[in-house]
Amino acid sequence: MSCMSCQFLVDQFTQQGWEHWFKAFPCANLYQTWDYGETHCRGVGRTVSRAVLLAEDRPLAAAQFRIKKIPLLNLGVAEVNWGPLWNPNEVLQEEWIQTEFLTRVRDEFMVRRGLGLPFELPGRPDENQNAKIAGIFLSNGFTRNTKKRPYRTCILDLGEGLESLRVKLNGKWRNSLNNAEKAGLEAEYGSSTTHFDRFRRIYDEMWAEKRFPTGVCMDAIRAFQARAAETNKLRIWILSDRGTDVAAGAFAALGDTAVYFLGASSPKLRKNTNSGYLLQWLNIRKSIELGFRWYDLGGVTDEPGSTVDLFKVRMGGRRFIFPGWFECSRSKTQRSLYEAFETSYRRICSIR
Repeated sequence: MSCMSCQFLVDQFTQQGWEHWFKAFPCANLYQTWDYGETHCRGVGRTVSRAVLLAEDRPLAAAQFRIKKIPLLNLGVAEVNWGPLWNPNEVLQEEWIQTEFLTRVRDEFMVRRGLGLPFELPGRPDENQNAKIAGIFLSNGFTRNTKKRPYRTCILDLGEGLESLRVKLNGKWRNSLNNAEKAGLEAEYGSSTTHFDRFRRIYDEMWAEKRFPTGVCMDAIRAFQARAAETNKLRIWILSDRGTDVAAGAFAALGDTAVYFLGASSPKLRKNTNSGYLLQWLNIRKSIELGFRWYDLGGVTDEPGSTVDLFKVRMGGRRFIFPGWFECSRSKTQRSLYEAFETSYRRICSIR
């Protein structure tokens, strides 16, 4: 096979066509679903574009771009979150696929449309694959953006089985899970907007108490949950105590990986139930039942030893750092101006 037999399509397919190709990739993820793009790219100067590299109707690489332009100014980017999508084995063995895809992408978005190209690369539980894809981007004219923090997380190998994973838990973590299972909490699982609204009430109560910084846009996530196909929706666990919701967690399960997306517990009602431990364990068990290979704990902090960091590290997973952000732009000045504008815009949007 060679690039001569490939076809590069941009916005020439329906949602059904995109979802068909999207699901062919093991690294398929929430941020690359059609509905996530549509619900998170609303507003002036914001649209979505999608591109696929095909060989005889087989997808080799694909990416969903969030087009963000500054009104009245000739500044903008085609931003990719956790993309492009690819087959991990082909990344290691067929480097020409990514090179061809990136060449076509640059011609379409940077040369023809005049947009910058920031990519937040998806990571895999394989350091060699992560290093390989980063090297491909560097060799194709992209530079690493060291100002943006790469995603750090712990990943569990669900292929080990539930019993083995429980044995590997840190002793303190396992004891806390045992106590949570004895606390008598009722667990409910679902993906409806009703489940999401119950989760949101707990989340909003927790945020009002702690006032932590967040880039989460709950309105956009609810809109996604309402319109997404069942297989793409966030999967939600709700824990209640005698009819009162006390904690909830949402995880995204696509490709071969389930990701702990959001969690919340009521500061006033959680008491000593250790609900966070039970939520994680329920997610792990359900992910194994659904046939997923990996479980991403949803990120760790930059402060080893912090409460959040210890909670996740003690679950027995391996630490991974995703490749991070890589960019390509026609003008450094334009890129700097856009970044300054976007930083201001995000600060305004983060004010609740």
